[in-house]
Amino acid sequence: MIRFIPDTLRDALWRPIAMAMPDANVYTEISAPDFRFAFLLCLSATFLVLLATRKANDRVRLLPSLLFMLLAFIAWMLTSGNGRYFLAMLILVGPLCVGLAYALPLTRFLRLALVIGMVLIQGIAVGLNTPWGTWAFTTWQAPPYFQISPPAELAEKPATFVGIAGISYSLMFPLFHPDSRWLRVDQVQDIVPRSKEYQHIQAMLKESVASKRNIFVFLPLPPRHVGDDLQPSAYARDEINDKIMQAHLKLQDAPCIIVPSISMARMSSRMLYGGKPSDPKRHGFWFCPLVYSEDIAATATPAPAPGNAALLANRVFAVVEKICPRFFPPGAVSAAIPGGYVRNYPDADMKLYVLDNGLTFYKYWRALNPEEIGMAQDILKSGFQMDCNTIRGRSGLPWERQL
Repeated sequence: MIRFIPDTLRDALWRPIAMAMPDANVYTEISAPDFRFAFLLCLSATFLVLLATRKANDRVRLLPSLLFMLLAFIAWMLTSGNGRYFLAMLILVGPLCVGLAYALPLTRFLRLALVIGMVLIQGIAVGLNTPWGTWAFTTWQAPPYFQISPPAELAEKPATFVGIAGISYSLMFPLFHPDSRWLRVDQVQDIVPRSKEYQHIQAMLKESVASKRNIFVFLPLPPRHVGDDLQPSAYARDEINDKIMQAHLKLQDAPCIIVPSISMARMSSRMLYGGKPSDPKRHGFWFCPLVYSEDIAATATPAPAPGNAALLANRVFAVVEKICPRFFPPGAVSAAIPGGYVRNYPDADMKLYVLDNGLTFYKYWRALNPEEIGMAQDILKSGFQMDCNTIRGRSGLPWERQL
């Protein structure tokens, strides 16, 4: 995932200042302005200048901490740039700013005023960009933190539960038997069969079959595909089978177990802090029994041979992937959509489209509008180039990005 890794050296050098901006997706998905690294940059420069001129207080012992922070910051920029993987330094940076402030040749009153000023500025930034309730799907108030009441047939017997939703819903796991196994196959279509991840999934499923454990797929009830009996519609069953087929799984010809959840009802109604959502019985999870067999994927209906439009789209995809492999890494699978084809690049938060009329464009997840690349016939010409450093919604500093 390259979501927060800077694209250029300029972006990396400006990151301490960019982190102070009230923009989302700088070093975390939400708006979380952090002035402390800007403070640290200014204080460090002043401290080093005064230290070189021997006008700073005897605080040479701060130098190892500054060097450690610098090396950690560089490693962070190169590996993820994601704040959740930099928590140790996010904790250290505040005390380091205070230490530098007290190392300056100022009166005690001015040092204290400098520290209080930094705290006030950061406090105001947090107050104006409060993170409470902007990230969580539900609240953690009292155990059980996820309100769900699984029936005895699910909760009292070890089983293997297969998730295909975008999030894990792991808060409900403790309400089931402690020997149950949990895994996700929602991205199994993108997993190379020889990879360790795929082999681990298969080993868990084979062990479940050998030990005669029941295997269930679980997913939230999608309102559009829930019948009056709360069972999956024919379309929903086909979609579920399509998701789990590559893991050698398929739905049994049996009804799903419906498990209502008040937490899911509140999430659906955006009622994070209480209230009585309408018809809570229609909000919860399907737990559908599965069959595992290594022959399932092999006996699936083969995909039709690609037509001329699909072949053309694949050629265009290949050209763009060769020009900008960082944002469009080769190996993605093409999917047909109404009027064209699309490839998804989850590690880069990108989607690349080629329409049947040849129009080619990409869409970055943070961008409001897609960005046109050109027509297929032009892209396939020898010498075609595109600028990979001006990705709409991503490139540049926060105040330079286009939506």
